Amino acid sequence: MSTSLHLLIADDNEELTDILSCGFTRLGATVACCGDADTCVQLFSRRPPDVVLVDGKLPGNDGLWLAEQLRALRPEVPVVMLSGNDDRCFADAAYQAGVVQFLLKPCSLAAVRSAVLQAAERRREQPVQVAESLAETLT
Repeated sequence: MSTSLHLLIADDNEELTDILSCGFTRLGATVACCGDADTCVQLFSRRPPDVVLVDGKLPGNDGLWLAEQLRALRPEVPVVMLSGNDDRCFADAAYQAGVVQFLLKPCSLAAVRSAVLQAAERRREQPVQVAESLAETLT
C-alpha cells in the first residue's frame, strides 16, 4: 500500500479478527479491533478510520445499527459488511444503512482485502471529485 490505511474491524469472532488484523497489518495498515457495536462507535469517535469492516451480527446492537450510526457520525468513512446472513433483504438493508460493499461469509481473505482496499481508494478519490465538480460549477 502506498499510503497507510487505518482500518477498524468490528466482529465478535476473535479468530477471524486475528486473521484479518494480521493480514492487513502485513500490508502496512494500522488495525483496531473490537467485538461489539458500542465499542466500535467509541473507537470510531476517538479516531475515525479510513474504512470500517463490520460483521452483520454482533452482540447487542447489530451491524445494520452500527452502519447507520457510523454514517451519521462521518458519512465519508466507508463501511464494508461481512455477514453470514444470505437473505437478500438483509443485504438490501445493509446498503440502505450506508454499507458500500456486502460480503457473504465464508469468503476469502483476498476478497475482504480487495473490498477494503477498493473502499479506501474510493474515499481517497472523493476530495478530488468534489474539487473537480466545484471547479466545473464555478467556470
